[in-house]
Amino acid sequence: MRNIALLPVLVLAFTAACGDPPPPPKAPEPTAAKVDVPPPAPPKEDPPATPPPAPPLAELQAKGLATMIEGMNAHDAKKVAALYTEDGVWKFPGDPDTKGRDKIEAALAGLYQTFPDIKFGQAYTFTKGDITVTQFALTGTHKGDMGPIKATNKPVGWQAIEIQWWTPDGHIKEEHAYWDNGTMLSQIGLSKMKAPAIPTLAASTTSVTAKSDDAETKNVDAIKLMYGAMEKKSAADFTSLMTDTSEWSDNTQPTVSKGKADAKKFFDAHMKAFPDAKMNVKNSWGFGDFVVSEVTMSGTNTGPMFGKPATKKSVSMDSADLVQMKDGKIVKGWSFGNGMQVAEQLGMLPKPGAAKGDAPKGDAPKGDHHGKGDHHGKGDHKGHGKGAPKK
Repeated sequence: MRNIALLPVLVLAFTAACGDPPPPPKAPEPTAAKVDVPPPAPPKEDPPATPPPAPPLAELQAKGLATMIEGMNAHDAKKVAALYTEDGVWKFPGDPDTKGRDKIEAALAGLYQTFPDIKFGQAYTFTKGDITVTQFALTGTHKGDMGPIKATNKPVGWQAIEIQWWTPDGHIKEEHAYWDNGTMLSQIGLSKMKAPAIPTLAASTTSVTAKSDDAETKNVDAIKLMYGAMEKKSAADFTSLMTDTSEWSDNTQPTVSKGKADAKKFFDAHMKAFPDAKMNVKNSWGFGDFVVSEVTMSGTNTGPMFGKPATKKSVSMDSADLVQMKDGKIVKGWSFGNGMQVAEQLGMLPKPGAAKGDAPKGDAPKGDHHGKGDHHGKGDHKGHGKGAPKK
């Protein structure tokens, strides 16, 4: 027993002499299988914001026409010119084209200088696809010089129509304007011809959008038949759309034609003056009960013309007509043309750039009013430049 009791002491002594026993071998750690881990996905980007849809062209056109009349009446040339494309073209019968937004702006500035109180009133606007038509009137006072024409301080005013072609983003790329320059010349005392009365500006605008239906097509075809009457020399075709209450206003004439009798009288006189007259329809559109057409009349003056002897000269006159129809008949029609375009071709006015003091060979015939705008100041009397009216 004594020896057993000493055993732990011996073990401790031995351990102290020999050191700690070696630890048992370490078990190998398990090796993890190699796994290819894909790189983290890049942060997800939000998709680009979808731009709002562009407004319909008809909405842009309506806004543009409203801006135009507002800018014209505010005499804001820059605001109006901004409605045109940078290379927009403005056309007026008998004069060179006005090209470019900057030229249009400069012309408008000249207009406001010549007629500082000028005002405009839209009577009708018509829309079909990329085309709009505006029928309007203007009034003002000739208070500024216009080329060689000094201010007369006389009131002026006349009816006009313009046809515009628009881009998808709502700018005018081309515009055709029609009115009679001779009317103003009569009103300021430079012509002996009697001019139409100064109009009253429309208080509101009637807007019509084309339906592109069979009724509109039928109206357009009927008006084309009327134009074809001259080449056919058929008074019956010319008056077939007229009734005893039909009216037609020619912007070169002081009075309104009424009924079939007046229509036939005009047709007979015109065919006597231009027996080979033809009407070329360049464009014709239906807008509900209305038809708007651009036409060119060509012919040779081989007969007496409203009391004037024949000139034996060929002429070409561009004009636009607005016709209101009902039940296949004409209720009212309006013709817009520059009679001065014809008078110059007939030799009744000095050519553009003629020496100062050259006089016309007599007043233009009553049926083709006054002559061409270039008779007044470096050929710019068309509405774009030198103070001549644009709208």
